[in-house]
Amino acid sequence: MSKEVYREELERRLGALDARLDEAEEMLVRGRALTKVEAAGEIAILKDRRRALAAKLARLEREPEGTWEGLKTEIEEDYDAVVEGLERLIGG
Repeated sequence: MSKEVYREELERRLGALDARLDEAEEMLVRGRALTKVEAAGEIAILKDRRRALAAKLARLEREPEGTWEGLKTEIEEDYDAVVEGLERLIGG
């Protein structure tokens, strides 16, 4: 897979991730008070990790074609961690 194809696929996946984060925030609004407090902290952490993914995507743009695989591995691990956090919060 070329860097460009990977970047496009990652952008699509991040868009879906953003939609799930929005869904988690909507669920937060409808939750009980204690659940709201706990979920708000979790969502804030997940959003910070999502912002870090955006920064890595920007770094990916600057990586030469032959050297971006290490960054890809890092991005995939971070992406998986955010998805797992969302699944714990709102279900898979």
